[in-house]
Amino acid sequence: MYNERTFGSSIKIPMGAIVFLVIVALAMAAVAYLQTADRVPVINGTHSTEKHLEDARQIQDCLEKPNNVLEVWKFTSHRRDREFFQVCQLDDGRFGLRLIRRVGRGLEAFWKERTSFVVKSGSYDELFEYVTARAVRFAGKLSSAP
Repeated sequence: MYNERTFGSSIKIPMGAIVFLVIVALAMAAVAYLQTADRVPVINGTHSTEKHLEDARQIQDCLEKPNNVLEVWKFTSHRRDREFFQVCQLDDGRFGLRLIRRVGRGLEAFWKERTSFVVKSGSYDELFEYVTARAVRFAGKLSSAP
């Protein structure tokens, strides 16, 4: 006889099935966390929409949708160590950047947009050249960034 649990008066479920269901539930929770860990609440600034107009609005909308943060880059300058780029691909195929800054510390901290824009024609190569001159790919999660 194998190990099983009895629920109610007649329902018997093998212990292996219970363990399997728990593992599947934990895996689903981990995937959901990883897909949204770089999507943090950001207070949008006015500079981007005043200077970069519709491009900025499209980037803000794009990055607010689940799973749309393609990459995160952290500034290399120690004076800008709390600033990050988020990258997304717009509906028209161009790539956009949003520059955000972590303001405050601990439970009082929040993310504020400094600007959002499309680099030159919006190709990934142009974006990559622009970003790599200022930042490195960030391997952590923005929710726990300094």
